[in-house]
Parts: sequence; C-alpha cells; structure tokens
Amino acid sequence: MKQNPPLYLFFIFLLYTCTVFSQKNADSHTITINTPEVALISIHNSNSSIKLEGNKVTEAGKKIEFNSLNNNTWINYSSIIGSNSEPNRHVTIEVSEGNIPDGLNLIVQANNDAGKGDGKVGKAISTSQVLVKSPIKLIEEIGSCYTGVGVNKGHNITYSLKLSDEKNAYRKLDFDQSQTIALIYTLSDN
Repeated sequence: MKQNPPLYLFFIFLLYTCTVFSQKNADSHTITINTPEVALISIHNSNSSIKLEGNKVTEAGKKIEFNSLNNNTWINYSSIIGSNSEPNRHVTIEVSEGNIPDGLNLIVQANNDAGKGDGKVGKAISTSQVLVKSPIKLIEEIGSCYTGVGVNKGHNITYSLKLSDEKNAYRKLDFDQSQTIALIYTLSDN
C-alpha cells in the first residue's frame, strides 16, 4: 500500500508556489517642492506723523537747541534668500523727497531686532548716521527670516534733529526752509 504524503505538505507546497510566481507591482511619481523667494519690507509708526523741531525760545539772547528725537518707527521684513544666488540682504534709507534745512542734520539709528520673529534677522549698524539723498545702510546680513508685524516688532528706528557740525551752521538756519521730507527704505540683495 502506497502512502500519500500528509495534506499539510501539499498546502506548504501550494503556498510556496504562489509566493514564487506572484507578480510584484510598483509605480512611482515625483513631487516638486518649491520654496518661494520673499523680500518684503514695511514701516510701522505708533504715531501717524513725525515732527522734529528745535525748542521754543522765550528769552532774548538764548539759542535754539535742536535735540528733538522720535523713536516710534519700526521696520518689519520677511525674507527668504537663495544660499548661492542671494546669500543675504540689507536695508537702506535715503531722503527721497524734500531737503533737510541748511544748518541741520537729520540723524537715524537702527536698533537690533526685538526678537518677535524667527530666522536669521539682520544686524543693525550700531552708529548714528546723517541722512542724505543717497542710500545709507541701516541693517545688514539679513537671511531667511521674519520679524513679526507692527510696532514693537522688527527693528526700532530713532530719528533725531541736530545742529550741523559744519562751520557757521547756526547762521544758515532759516525758518522758510521748514518742510516735510519723505524717506524711503529699501530691502536689497547684497
């Protein structure tokens, strides 16, 4: 009498055969990931306008002191750089309309970032600078970052009005030269 193999061996053989001859199916697709370039700047004031002037003289023989200052302006920016093409950015300021009256200097100073954003925020130029009709750098080494939006976020700016250091500056003062000037801030690639 011939003995048949046990039934479980048949099932093991069948399972092995199905595994060996089963088809493997695969497919693929691509995903494109883009990081947009961003270079945005805005100016925020806690007051709607800035007024700088000399003190009021009420006694004959006294001189007018120009020590008016305003620190209600904040620079906010968002930046995404290209590490190879645009490794960092900077902010400049310049007088775009009007003239600073003779005998006076309008001085600007940027402070370091308030720390309400994230990323590689710029470093403020630490010295006070006299504003002129050509761009002067206020903030440098801006990377990919954001400062937050509004007052008390970003870099605080201080403006001050001083008598010029040039010879005979007081003699050049003229109240007919009082005027409104416009300033422009620019976020640029280095």
